[in-house]
Amino acid sequence: MGAAAFAWASCVAAGADCYVAPGGDDSHAGSLAAPFATIQMAANTLRPGDTCYIRGGTYHEAVVISNLSGTAAQPVTFVNYGGEQVVVDGTQPITGLGSTGWTQYSGSIYRTTLNTNVWQLFVNGEQMIPARWPNARFDDGTVWNSLTYWGRGGTDDTNGTMVDHAHNGISLAASGLDLTGAIAVLNVGTWETWALPVISHTAGSNTFTYAPIATGYQNFSANNHRYFIEGKLSL
Repeated sequence: MGAAAFAWASCVAAGADCYVAPGGDDSHAGSLAAPFATIQMAANTLRPGDTCYIRGGTYHEAVVISNLSGTAAQPVTFVNYGGEQVVVDGTQPITGLGSTGWTQYSGSIYRTTLNTNVWQLFVNGEQMIPARWPNARFDDGTVWNSLTYWGRGGTDDTNGTMVDHAHNGISLAASGLDLTGAIAVLNVGTWETWALPVISHTAGSNTFTYAPIATGYQNFSANNHRYFIEGKLSL
């Protein structure tokens, strides 16, 4: 408690300047020579007219600013120090989420166990995508190319049944996959996409079924269908 009070007093006494650096400590005074470790600590101490200078580096934190209002004459400012590159990264290492590391499951498939749900994974700074068919990635931009890296339906589709039309080397029948129980992301509506479980499919077939889409403002479209599949280990 004494250290926190000291840091507060020092920052306010400085009148305008607090400093944060990756090698700092939140028990420090927040000066250039003795910076805080977190942007949050600085945010907790700032007052109208103050400036927080952030040294270059990556900060793994979510910053909550509460009851802090500057004015036109006395703004509250957060700025990188001397043009140094600052990254605020909201991700957490998987070791902090219960993981003891990756173990080989089968072939090139690895697994780990976490103690909380997550919704995104980064590896070496690259955003990963759930295993899917047809395969696509963020790092090479293929995930955005629905003409080439999505499956393609046609006018012989019906609401609840997708008939794959092979194109550009992408063929559901030739994939050898059984998609039963997977999730189909279906761009089959009038400007709308649904994610629905695959009810039935057989390896070698170019047709699978899903629960028909309820009619309404966004209705099932008659053509230009695109889709991809995710949510199954075999992918």
